Amino acid sequence: MPPAKTHTSPTTAPAATMAIVIAALYFGRDILVPLALGTLLAFILTPLVTFLRRYWVPKIAAIMVAVGVALALVGLITYAVAAQLVQLANDLPTYQSNIAAKIERVQTASPAGTVFARAAETLRALDAQLGRRSGRPSPDGPSSRSVPTTSVTEPIPVVVQAPPLRPLDILQKLVAPLMGPLGTAGLVVVFVVFILLEREELRDRFIHLFGGDDMQRSTQLISDAATRVSRFLLMQLVVNITYGIPVGIGLALIGVPNAILWGAFATVLRFIPYLGPWLAAVFPVVLALGSEPGWSMVAWTIALFAVLELASNNFAEPWLYGTSTGLSSFAIILAAIFWTVLWGPLGLFLSTPLTVCLVVIGRHVPRLAFLDVMLGASPVLSTAERFHQRLVAGDVDEALAIAEEEIEGTSVQVFYDDIALAALLKAECQKSSRMPDRGELTTNVATVLRELGSEKQDASRSGRRFLCIAGRTELDLAAATVLALRLEELGHVAETRKHTALLKERIGELELNDVEIIFLCYLSETPAFHAHASTLSSGTIVG
Repeated sequence: MPPAKTHTSPTTAPAATMAIVIAALYFGRDILVPLALGTLLAFILTPLVTFLRRYWVPKIAAIMVAVGVALALVGLITYAVAAQLVQLANDLPTYQSNIAAKIERVQTASPAGTVFARAAETLRALDAQLGRRSGRPSPDGPSSRSVPTTSVTEPIPVVVQAPPLRPLDILQKLVAPLMGPLGTAGLVVVFVVFILLEREELRDRFIHLFGGDDMQRSTQLISDAATRVSRFLLMQLVVNITYGIPVGIGLALIGVPNAILWGAFATVLRFIPYLGPWLAAVFPVVLALGSEPGWSMVAWTIALFAVLELASNNFAEPWLYGTSTGLSSFAIILAAIFWTVLWGPLGLFLSTPLTVCLVVIGRHVPRLAFLDVMLGASPVLSTAERFHQRLVAGDVDEALAIAEEEIEGTSVQVFYDDIALAALLKAECQKSSRMPDRGELTTNVATVLRELGSEKQDASRSGRRFLCIAGRTELDLAAATVLALRLEELGHVAETRKHTALLKERIGELELNDVEIIFLCYLSETPAFHAHASTLSSGTIVG
């Protein structure tokens, strides 16, 4: 007997694969985090290595120079920040007293502070009263019930004294907390050097891994990912530097201590999506609060960060970023949460570049196309599909907004021909739609077209008159309305009639004076199948 085949659900295999990948990312973070950091730094240093090799610098020497320059910059920044931190630690007692004095003045000046003080005093009195009733000593002094009537022998104090630390123990306590970060930094440097040395070989292996049969698609995937990530990192670095330098200069002019430190912090923290600028502003504001007795420094500091943030968000980022990431705002927030849960604070820094790579992979690998759909910034529905969906949902206002936006971007004629008729054809092709649903959609289309037509009432008329009659259904009536508006945009006079106007008992009621052409409108690929050859007293029927 052949073994029985087990059938799995179509969604089981992808879900299981995703769970395995997430588990591997979590448990392998000690290696994967340095690898991701090394890869991103390699993207940043690759242009420098390429520039040096153009001037006949050997490959290994160019890589060593690039890595040395990066380490020197990191060392200088670390030294400057450490010096500022030492100065800040020495000045903390002064800041603490100023902040405490301001808090006390605010509490005494505001009604809310008085209310909270009275509430705290009431709670302390209640706690003291309950303590006396239970026999335990009150906070103000020992209770009379707890004082014994007999003499008590004083206990002998016992002092536990640790043996003096040896130099090796002191060194171990100092070095142990630094082992983790130093180990991560060492792995990052190793990965950077390795990736720069084997860049071409690694690229060939990735091309083979993502589809050796389709060489063009694999090459495009690698090139697109490298271009997007490199451009994003470079532009973000430029934006952050142009943000951090004005922060440092502005804080120095305001008089906030350690301005260089806060400028460097603003540059680094702004790599964190959305949350970084707020974190960068907290420390200088608190420091300004404790630097002087007044409030002017605090107000100027808050104003500085507000102005720089508005300028960066509205001018620098749109101009420099452009479409470098291809991520939606929702994807950036979701990626920040996901990678932070997996990899901690470093995952927050790496969230956007890693998600950019996922979106690029989803764009070029058909099985992973859902990544591009869910996380990408490019629209997944065409304008006609969006217009049709709003009509089906009954959202006439948003459908009208889409129509007006399309008309402003192109023209009324393009909207009628490419958007309105395309939406009606899509509704006609959906054979499963019930007639009441189509009737509601037709009503919504008529409402939108009526609003658009009311805005174009000043169009000139040439005197030529046309009649547009629906062939069979209410959707045909909507198509007739679109055609009538299209003719009016050309300067003619056009009227619409329902399909019942063609009934034998009502056909004589048509007013055909000065009508040049009667259009029979069918939303069908074979209109002649539905149209019957007929001739009226005047005009010509066109199917």
